Amino acid sequence: MPRLYCNFKQRTIILNGNIVTITETFTPTTPQGEENTAQAAAAATWVSAYATSPFAGTDAQYSTNLGTITKNVNAGSAVNGLAVSVIGTLIGLAIATVPGLNITGTIVSTLFSTVAGMIKSKAEINAPGIAFFSFRQTQYQNITHSSVVAKYYKYYVSYYAGKDLTYFVTNHTFYEGYCLV
Repeated sequence: MPRLYCNFKQRTIILNGNIVTITETFTPTTPQGEENTAQAAAAATWVSAYATSPFAGTDAQYSTNLGTITKNVNAGSAVNGLAVSVIGTLIGLAIATVPGLNITGTIVSTLFSTVAGMIKSKAEINAPGIAFFSFRQTQYQNITHSSVVAKYYKYYVSYYAGKDLTYFVTNHTFYEGYCLV
């Protein structure tokens, strides 16, 4: 049974005694219509919820591109030898390090379990023994429905069973409702 240890304060992930490393490249875009929430954020708490369908408006309204991030995840051991739940957790942890995201364990199992199984299957065929998987994620905002107290985001993610976006697996879209409480 795999042993997974996560220290979120130190941003350390250890799987079966090996340190998991995540490298990234971020390409930001200049958002249009983004409102300044720094003062409001200082006085209250932001809470996020995640789903596979939009929280506000239609998918087409999530059109303001906020940037793209590419990550390589070195699992420390062969991806095809890991349990699907472990791969799903690693996806969630890697995606959770994207600025602004607050994904937790229960959300990971819901959002990423199918994708994790697909990565494992592709790794078994195309990349046995390879310790890496990777993804490219683009974040969009629905500025029509977003306000000073609520933000609505879409994440479009392409997953790969190898390092540097090799061995394409699938595309996956999920949504975030980010509200001031």
